[in-house]
Amino acid sequence: MEDSSFSAKLESYFLELGRWKVWRSIILGQVLSLLLSGKCILTTLLQSATWQFPTTGQLVLPYITLFILFTPTLLCNGLKKISNGVGAALVGGAWRGQRLGVAHVAGATLGLMAVVCVVWADVEGAPTDGKNQLVGDMLCLGGSLLYATVTVLQEMMLKTQSCSDYLALLGLIGSLVSCTQTFFLEFSELITFNWYELDTIIQLGSYCSFHALYFLSYLLAMVGVFLFSARPTSAPPPPVALPQLVHDSVQSQDNVSM
Repeated sequence: MEDSSFSAKLESYFLELGRWKVWRSIILGQVLSLLLSGKCILTTLLQSATWQFPTTGQLVLPYITLFILFTPTLLCNGLKKISNGVGAALVGGAWRGQRLGVAHVAGATLGLMAVVCVVWADVEGAPTDGKNQLVGDMLCLGGSLLYATVTVLQEMMLKTQSCSDYLALLGLIGSLVSCTQTFFLEFSELITFNWYELDTIIQLGSYCSFHALYFLSYLLAMVGVFLFSARPTSAPPPPVALPQLVHDSVQSQDNVSM
């Protein structure tokens, strides 16, 4: 009986893997990963000893683009109303009540194994001029943890607000912060940078070699994302009411005291 139940659960699970919603999330996630990888490679080249382009200055253009595309609509609809809704969602407990299954734990475990493979490949084969390579890897993992936290907060916000409102707030706050940092910290470096060498930097981005562990990391991450996205998280069960016996015992004690 247990074997038939297990096989039925396994069959239903694999049927859920064939949904277009799962594949759409995976495909869009890979497109986003490709864009982020290209951005990281370009950022590394811009921060090399040859060019030394300011770090914060690279964030100004994306945030200003989001500000121009989405923020005017947000300001017209009312910024205060949307901000109150976001605050209520975060403070009021939108982050609570999610229950993870075995598939979610397995997907997260494979994702962590993928991160371990990346660190292993960096320690084993990637040459570096840094003083302490392990500290750099730990800082990268810390940045990944913060990025994951921001992603969870983003999902919580999107449960109560639209995607355009989120992008509008991101463009508004990001533009203010990045422009302020760039003006006070990196304005002189932007003035002295040779902007005519950007074509050479972009061409150098296509000449990259990868360790075999990077491909293993990608495979593990793909399987982990597939498992995590295939089964939605379930809502918690409703609270169980106290038994009627407790109420009856309280009444009986009151009657005795009277």
